[in-house]
Amino acid sequence: MKVKSEITYLKTVFPKTHDVLRIISGTVDDLTCSFTDNSSKKHTILCNITHEYPVISPIWFSESEESYIVDIIEKVNAVKSDKHLLLNMVKSLAIELYKLRQQATPSEIMNMAVPESTEVEEDDVDVDMDEDEGIEDEQDDFYIDDHLNFDEEPTSEERKEKEEIGSDNFTQLQKLRVTQRQEYLTGRVSGSVQATDRLMKELKNIYASENFKAKLYTIELKEDSNLYDWYVKLRGFDKESSLYKDLQTLYKKDSKTDHICLNITFTDRFPMQPPFIRICYPVIFGGYVLSGGAICMELLTPQGWSSAYSVEAVIMQLSATLVKGKARVDFAGTTKVNHVYSWTKAQSAYKTLVQIHEKSGWFTPPKDEG
Repeated sequence: MKVKSEITYLKTVFPKTHDVLRIISGTVDDLTCSFTDNSSKKHTILCNITHEYPVISPIWFSESEESYIVDIIEKVNAVKSDKHLLLNMVKSLAIELYKLRQQATPSEIMNMAVPESTEVEEDDVDVDMDEDEGIEDEQDDFYIDDHLNFDEEPTSEERKEKEEIGSDNFTQLQKLRVTQRQEYLTGRVSGSVQATDRLMKELKNIYASENFKAKLYTIELKEDSNLYDWYVKLRGFDKESSLYKDLQTLYKKDSKTDHICLNITFTDRFPMQPPFIRICYPVIFGGYVLSGGAICMELLTPQGWSSAYSVEAVIMQLSATLVKGKARVDFAGTTKVNHVYSWTKAQSAYKTLVQIHEKSGWFTPPKDEG
């Protein structure tokens, strides 16, 4: 995989001790870089690398609101190259950062190139794989179907992933990857490359997490393939809490409902923009649940959101907040099996919530209240 040699080489050029651009971490999925400007302010610059690299260009972004960083990121994302695209993007980034610091770009950066020995080794590997598997550019569609049916022997990486997350979850991820690949080939990409890539990583991490394996919650995708629309069933509440006991009572009345169902929808701006989360059923009072099932939590608003938050962390935080906020099942409101809150009312309540807190801020309770 050529991207590996690029990343390995880039880490040697921009180590954590570099005076201008530092690569803090780097994998075949992403790069995390750090830059300190002339005022000693540190900026984190991130890069998402899709599985379709180099067909699909890496996406660069930063949480910095400084206009000069935003301008540099735009220039880097506009870089095109027939060979070693990632290297050339990092080179462009470094040149712009040196300009910002009013310093000349060192010749070793201007002349960056992946060592030829590494390139030859990887090209040989690529050729061998093509000959063994019979994959040619014009046979992409055949490869997709063949790969989905698992007729070929799985790679060591796939076997490891399957063991880590389980057979069913592995199959789900493979189906999603096939769907994405088909969209890329036909030019019909839903959402955005950045959001899709991040959500695939989030889902994989969830499948591998201990909380998920312990069935504290489960996840289903809308229509089994919509990566931007999730349904989460929360079950892992404190057994001493009133909410847990209410759900047990509800289960005795309706054997299908022993959980709280959340709907999480993501936009094509995720992770820079928070997902919208609402409760679908049962009807809840307390626990910071608003009319329509919207949830009053700062981290779910643009003011409180951070792209560093993982989806699982948000799910677990929400589960804890419901208990802490003394949420209870409204048996009077839950008159029918799986009463579903209104999407429209939830959206309306959420928008009002954001507007109010934009003006008045958020109340921070005393430490003894958590």
